[in-house]
Amino acid sequence: MTPRNHSDQPGPDETMAITMDEHLLTLTEATAFVPGQNSKRPSVSTVWRWCRKGLNGVQLEYVRCGRKILTSHEALGRFFRRLAAADTPPNSSAGDPPPTPTNRGMSGARRSRDVSASHARLDEEGL
Repeated sequence: MTPRNHSDQPGPDETMAITMDEHLLTLTEATAFVPGQNSKRPSVSTVWRWCRKGLNGVQLEYVRCGRKILTSHEALGRFFRRLAAADTPPNSSAGDPPPTPTNRGMSGARRSRDVSASHARLDEEGL
């Protein structure tokens, strides 16, 4: 088994790799331990993306055993704790309100309408 540590860079004395004494889970099994939105669990591909690309700069640890990709119950706990820590700005106090979600931008159709409206306004003004 090849341990993969794709998490935040641990310090020299901090080991974040999955060990054999942890409760190993397939990615399918791991989805059962993740609370979902609107009673939906995340898909297996979402958990795989957390392993490979991460979420908000934090990656889920995993190991490869032949063709199987495994994570652990403990790795999920570490992943979610690091995500929560990443949400807290370094200069904030405990009384600060939680950060608000960022705007993901507008849809392509909305952007096209706005660009067309801007061009029409510029044409009206002769610019």
